[in-house]
Amino acid sequence: MRAGSHGHIGGPGSQEPDRIREIGENFQRILSGVGPGDSALSPLRTRQLVVPPPHRGSSGSPNAHSMPGGTDAPERHGWPEQGFAPEEFAVSNAWPFQDDIGLEDSKRHKGDGINLARIFPFLFSFCCFIIFSVPIWLMVHLGQDVTVEYWMKGSWCGAVLLLPLPFLAAYFVHVKLRRPHKPTVLVCLLLPSGVLLVLGDLLVSVSSNRADQLRSMDCDTFNLKRDLERSREAAQHLYSQCIKNSHNLTGEAGQNFRLPDCSEFDNAYQKHKRDWGYLWHLEEEEQCGGWCYPDKPLFTKRDVRDSCSAAAAEVFGIKVKRMAQQVVATSLLVLVATSLGNLAAGPGLRSIGVDW
Repeated sequence: MRAGSHGHIGGPGSQEPDRIREIGENFQRILSGVGPGDSALSPLRTRQLVVPPPHRGSSGSPNAHSMPGGTDAPERHGWPEQGFAPEEFAVSNAWPFQDDIGLEDSKRHKGDGINLARIFPFLFSFCCFIIFSVPIWLMVHLGQDVTVEYWMKGSWCGAVLLLPLPFLAAYFVHVKLRRPHKPTVLVCLLLPSGVLLVLGDLLVSVSSNRADQLRSMDCDTFNLKRDLERSREAAQHLYSQCIKNSHNLTGEAGQNFRLPDCSEFDNAYQKHKRDWGYLWHLEEEEQCGGWCYPDKPLFTKRDVRDSCSAAAAEVFGIKVKRMAQQVVATSLLVLVATSLGNLAAGPGLRSIGVDW
């Protein structure tokens, strides 16, 4: 206020209201980022931190209470003693809201957040391994089953171990291109799904037919079943000869005597190794006796419940068919999800510059 103006604020001709109004307008301009007589401050300038320089005493040491952070605050924060944050600090506060940020500033902040372009190659290949690991394991497990191996030559199921090879190749393709590659993605998802779907459906169909054929007590339903019955009859004949050569064992010794205890067994086993080995496995694992008809077991000393033909039918009808259906269901799910995901994600990926 000017001298001599006290007590005359509301008087006519007084200039005090104009002065108060001018101060209020300047204060509002400062709050809105506009200084008196200046244009609007840039967004970059509004992010600069104004810090008063540290007060140094007679000893030359900064006052610990002159600024936040103590005596080492300027050095710790990298702020100059002039009281302004460096330009790079202001830019970092503005990023990524500034559309016109330079290339150098982009490089400075390339490590901020999650870099999807960098982790996508590993993430995609790893997810493919996880998705297809269960159906691949099921196929390998079925191929190693003795019943599947005997009736279906199940060693071909091990070919599914080659399916992860495209996942490994996809990793190197994506690392080189630094972006999702549509043909590679589709091959890694559609090719294993198609192969597993075909193999799984084949197992479902064959296991259903084999279960019906083996469950029947008719040994003439198909040639392999009849041939196995004849091989079992040869084992029964050898067993009877061994009993006679051992002076008709009776009592507990006769009950515990089995074909492998016969002295002639080793030579005869080499001629019927495949058939007798399969019957031996069924008697031990499935607790069965006989082949087409229930009979006394020739190889195991365990109690039996049914014929081995019915036991093999149960393996096909329950174990093999159920696991094959799981492979088919997983393959169909991946095929459908891949098709829908390709249609849904295509526009979004193209909008952000990915060639899809």
